[in-house]
Amino acid sequence: MVQESPIDNGAWRWVVVFGAFISHFITCGFEKGYSIIYVEIIRVYGTSAAMAASLGGFASAVRLLLAPLSVSLSNIYSEQKVVMAGGILTFLGLLISALSDHFALVFIGYGVIFGVMKSLDSAGEVIGAQSVQLLAIEGTVQLVMRIALGFIFDYRFIKPHRGIIWTGGIAFSSVIIIFIAFASQLKYLSALMFLRGLFLALYISQQAVVLSDLCEGQPETTSQTIAIAQICKGLGTLIGSYFSGLIKDYTEDYRPAFIFLGIMQFIGFITAITSILWVRINLRKEKCLLAADNLLSNTSVANVSEASLSQPVLNENKTSNNNQPSPSSSPLFIHKEINETSTLQNPKI
Repeated sequence: MVQESPIDNGAWRWVVVFGAFISHFITCGFEKGYSIIYVEIIRVYGTSAAMAASLGGFASAVRLLLAPLSVSLSNIYSEQKVVMAGGILTFLGLLISALSDHFALVFIGYGVIFGVMKSLDSAGEVIGAQSVQLLAIEGTVQLVMRIALGFIFDYRFIKPHRGIIWTGGIAFSSVIIIFIAFASQLKYLSALMFLRGLFLALYISQQAVVLSDLCEGQPETTSQTIAIAQICKGLGTLIGSYFSGLIKDYTEDYRPAFIFLGIMQFIGFITAITSILWVRINLRKEKCLLAADNLLSNTSVANVSEASLSQPVLNENKTSNNNQPSPSSSPLFIHKEINETSTLQNPKI
């Protein structure tokens, strides 16, 4: 009796699918949930917002930048070996980050080793020289801009407007996605991927910063706001991916799917800019009301002080009036009374 191979009946294929699911579940959770890690890094290690934002961006940028390397290693050693090496690097990188007390070691463990792991873990997903080139362009731009934008957005004259700039990047990114749908030549795709990497770096690296700015009036709600934003991002990614694939299956073309994603991202821009403007208007109203209250309180204090200063003067005038001799006690008045009395007693005949 010939025993059937587990590969032939599809059993091991489901094992591979389950392993891929677990891998992407963990890596995407770290990448998409970095906004929560961002707050903890600042709290535990006392780093600046720029360095904390650059850590997550650096890890993601390394993954995209090393996409050509992962493809080359897969062609040499096979995808299985490269992916298993990526799993080992995942363990080492996260272990170093968890046990280290210095931010530099966290940057090495999470930013470098974990970033290389994500590149190797995605081996075999990118096929073709043009795809490798386009991902390399986007990855290089993200690597540079995620670090640079963290410092740029910390400048004094940028801070008040970084929410508007951030939402503007979302709007431009939505337009670029639609342009990618109609680009057919490599040079145009390269330029669009360059811009895509720029605005994606802006969106990802500054998301937690902008959310923290929105909670400036109520800083205790920052963690909850970031958590809700991540939940909405996860739901949006799940629903958007499903509907874009559904549109592709229905139209048998990728262009309508790209247009759909661009339109949905533009709707996200409208929602974000509306929220930011609403918060800024409310904060301005609160500041105006606070300034008016301070002005009224200062005016009241000034009136009370003026009244208290004028009261001793009135008392002094009253005291001085009491101390003055009355007209009846003056010598002239006494002399007049004596004359009148003597006249009454000795009238002239």
